[in-house]
Amino acid sequence: MLSFFTDMGSTAIVASMMGKFGSAAAFMVIYQQAAELYPTPVRALGMGIGSVVSSLAVICMPYVCYLGIYNKAIPFLFIGAMCVSAGLMAPLVPETLHKRLPQTIRDSEEFGISRGCFPCCVYEEGKDEDDPENPEVA
Repeated sequence: MLSFFTDMGSTAIVASMMGKFGSAAAFMVIYQQAAELYPTPVRALGMGIGSVVSSLAVICMPYVCYLGIYNKAIPFLFIGAMCVSAGLMAPLVPETLHKRLPQTIRDSEEFGISRGCFPCCVYEEGKDEDDPENPEVA
């Protein structure tokens, strides 16, 4: 894929390093976040399905890169579209900081239901880290 940047020299190296850093950081965070969101009875199943989907993506990626023989921009457009769609979906994941994690299926259905669509843009006034409703979560 770096053949697209052949005439850019060090720009290709910087772009590659930034991409590798981002993918490594996402890989480290995704398992922690996924384990927090699945309720206890289905946590192993959910993590397994996530691993299968990520493995399928890894299997398909050489074919996406191979599309570069038709136009060098196609792999970048495809991967960029996937990154943008993931970025648009990220704010929809409920915040788990200082919250009791779901233990049952019913808990997971109710988890994060009271928040808005983009809670990262809204400050909940009157809430602090020492929530009296949940004293053991701190």
